[in-house]
Amino acid sequence: MRVHWLGHSCFVIEDSRGLRVLTDPYGPALGLPRPDTWVDVVTASHDHFDHFSLDGLRGDFTVVRARGETRARDVTFRGYRSFHDLQEGLLRGENTIYVFDVDGVTCAHLGDLGHVLTKDEAARLGPIDLLFVPVGGNYSLNARLANEVLEVVDAPFVVPMHYDIPGLIMPLGKVRKFLKGKRAVRTAPTLTIPEKPKRPRPREIVVLEPCFDPAPFGPRRGETE
Repeated sequence: MRVHWLGHSCFVIEDSRGLRVLTDPYGPALGLPRPDTWVDVVTASHDHFDHFSLDGLRGDFTVVRARGETRARDVTFRGYRSFHDLQEGLLRGENTIYVFDVDGVTCAHLGDLGHVLTKDEAARLGPIDLLFVPVGGNYSLNARLANEVLEVVDAPFVVPMHYDIPGLIMPLGKVRKFLKGKRAVRTAPTLTIPEKPKRPRPREIVVLEPCFDPAPFGPRRGETE
């Protein structure tokens, strides 16, 4: 599987067949170039403008927004209720965490999670191989709370998201606060995980470089522009 970051909480996760899952696509008001690529499945953790906009997406894609199990393009998505803030949704509403397998790698996208998961909540997610976690604060987890989440979710690969990058109009913290004191950190344009990670395995933090150019993706296999 390959993972590209389109900025904010939006990722293209592509399996060995060429199937593409896109998470939390944002609208143009965020200040970043809009996601512009072929996709097969779109997940949305909630309906705020910076996490759910289909503008610019191409292909006959399926949108997954439900809790519980949803089967789409031979992939099972499990949606778990959570909250956008520390007051059980009173301030910003609810949030959905999505867990799904791509090439045998179990991914968990936390969306705009605003609170630390309890041990029971983390256990319900099951074993996670790749965790996408917000770290920028103000509207979701900050660096300190994100690190507390890592204490209850034992994922071999962690990708931070939802933090300040050039062009973003939203006031978020820098990723360096989350990375402070960590050793196993690397920066890459793309994350490739060739097979399901074997455990036990040291945790690795992968800081992806945002890719706003659709050229690396191109059309889906068998399709043309």
